[in-house]
Amino acid sequence: MFEGIFRKKKQQVAEYFVAIKLDESSVSASVFTVVDGKTVTYGKGYEDFTGDWENAINATDHVVSKAAGEINLTTIKKAVFGFPPYYLENEKISQIILPQLKKLTSELELTPSGFVVLPEAVNFMLEKRDGGPPTNILVGVSKNHLVVSLFRGGKIVKQTVTQITDRVADTVDSILAQYSDIDIFPTRIILYSTLPLENIHSQFVNYSWQKNPKFLHFPKVELLDNDFCLEAVVEAAASELSTSFSLESIPETTNDGQGKQVSPSDLGFVSEPTSTNITTPPSLSFSLPFSNSQQKNNIPKPQVEDNNVPQKPRVALPNFSKINLKTKMAAIAVVIAFVFIGGVYYAASYTLPTATITLVVDPKVMGSQKEVGVNSDLLTPSNETNEIPGTNIGTEVSGSRTTQTTGTKLVGDSAKGTITIYNKTSSERTFEKGTNLTSGSLSFTADDVVTVPGASETLDGDELKPTYGKATIGITASKIGAEGNLAAQTEFTVEEFSNTSYTARNVEALAGGTSREISIVSAKDQENLMNQLHDELKNQAANDLIAKLQSGEHLLNESLIGTVTSRKFSNEVGEETKELTLTLTESFKGLVYKDADFTTLMEKTLLTNIPEGYEFKPNETVLGVSDAVIDKSTNKVRFTADFEARLFPKVNSDKIKSDVAGVSLDKLESYMKTVKNVAGYEIDVDSPLSLFDSKVPARVENIEITIQSRE
Repeated sequence: MFEGIFRKKKQQVAEYFVAIKLDESSVSASVFTVVDGKTVTYGKGYEDFTGDWENAINATDHVVSKAAGEINLTTIKKAVFGFPPYYLENEKISQIILPQLKKLTSELELTPSGFVVLPEAVNFMLEKRDGGPPTNILVGVSKNHLVVSLFRGGKIVKQTVTQITDRVADTVDSILAQYSDIDIFPTRIILYSTLPLENIHSQFVNYSWQKNPKFLHFPKVELLDNDFCLEAVVEAAASELSTSFSLESIPETTNDGQGKQVSPSDLGFVSEPTSTNITTPPSLSFSLPFSNSQQKNNIPKPQVEDNNVPQKPRVALPNFSKINLKTKMAAIAVVIAFVFIGGVYYAASYTLPTATITLVVDPKVMGSQKEVGVNSDLLTPSNETNEIPGTNIGTEVSGSRTTQTTGTKLVGDSAKGTITIYNKTSSERTFEKGTNLTSGSLSFTADDVVTVPGASETLDGDELKPTYGKATIGITASKIGAEGNLAAQTEFTVEEFSNTSYTARNVEALAGGTSREISIVSAKDQENLMNQLHDELKNQAANDLIAKLQSGEHLLNESLIGTVTSRKFSNEVGEETKELTLTLTESFKGLVYKDADFTTLMEKTLLTNIPEGYEFKPNETVLGVSDAVIDKSTNKVRFTADFEARLFPKVNSDKIKSDVAGVSLDKLESYMKTVKNVAGYEIDVDSPLSLFDSKVPARVENIEITIQSRE
């Protein structure tokens, strides 16, 4: 009797596939099979390459061998490919690429079974990971190409392939600007590449996406690694493969779903028998920009009553009259358990799902300009004086700064030597220390006191001849420099006396005069450095104070006044140095005002001019400040205020929630087109039960409506 139970089943031999993800500079591969509907991966390999297709083929050979691991390469015969969109033309492999791929598969002795397009494979994998059809902007980066793919509800809406010529974030922003028919962009950007993307990821995180009005808020930026992309190719391919394989019965063709037999040659590959045909994963449905971004699936929706509460399933009980008591009790227990579980499930489907519906509207803008004062003595805004309250806040900051000195100074030694003073008069003459002697434009001074005797006459034969009095004294040039190094026998004039009375001459040359120019601290250097460091500390103080502000508070930079509490220069004016450093501490005080006070001041004027059907929202205002002037004696600041108010159309959120509770997302789209003053919408459904994520929650309390400006 156990013969049937223990009878051996016919052994099924697994069929190995290799998934090859290829682009212009890298190749990766993964060997896998599908067993009982599940993908089993055996190994992976990656390699970059440069140059021509010969290098690409060699790199592919390496990564396939690495991915095979301990599996015999002869058992891996079939290959599926993941290609970037720029390898395709009209949804077929480019005629430029096709011969190279044929050469690759021929040299590696592989039979091509099909291909998937990388953005769609990645999106397919994201859907598996996140549990629903994603809405996002996929950005694929390769060595020379950029692929931007916009998916909504799992379906591709827009795709652009371009050469990389600029910063990637700038290029993506320019591409999105061309999508004029898209009203709202997904607030999720996903980057994928085999290249290092850290710098590009930083670009995207720090980019000003909010400047584009089609982003409702700053998008979340996610980075996918090469493992994820390769796995995406494997899973996308495996989703089209049979759940099990037998080497004994492999059909030569496969049905395309419409009764037509398709062979690998139909995909542009060599005409060899293959068991499967892989195309790109089927795109999921999506709606136009006005529609929601959620998944539309084919899961049957439960019947609901008019009050939108899911009905519990009706259960027909069997006839227990001919069943014994034990069997009856067991059957009743099963039915009760089934009813209980079903009741809990459907009750959860009513109470647990939540949704946020973002209504996109076009506001009207009203502007006004007014001179406003900020007064720290006020407690409430004053319409009489056009002033709003201000609060004094302060902080102390320190810093240092070094600059190059610009002052110069000539330093060196004065020329020195000895001279002989000749007295041509008959009287003795004493010359004091410091007596001035000149030679041309050069000036010298006597080093000591000297007395020169008067001249005398001596008889030379019959003739009287004068003999001048003379004395030797040391002199020093009045100025430094080599100009004072005068040659021997140079004539000098003694102070203001005539050469007929006194003269002087050096017997030996004067020497020792030198000069050089040095850098010194000038008064202007200290002044400029002080101003520069003060400006830096003022900015630092402003940042410190702004960091302490509450939401809706603003610091008037013009009111920020600093007081020096400590100042030290590394060198004083005139000192020799090439660099000057200043260490400075300042105490700053400034005025802070609140948006709410300013809005209160302006509200009275605005309320009289609001068009019918619109409402004023204080938090949707923009204030510009210009021409601020501070009166230091009163600590009041007056400025010109440019006030811009965004008036939003009135929307009955309660009625909308009541009308759409429990409806399908398709009906929600039709309903939203009838709502006055609503230009578009997005819905985000959060349901732990996947059966009910394609409809609006039935409970009104679980629906949140927010208003977002399109501008």
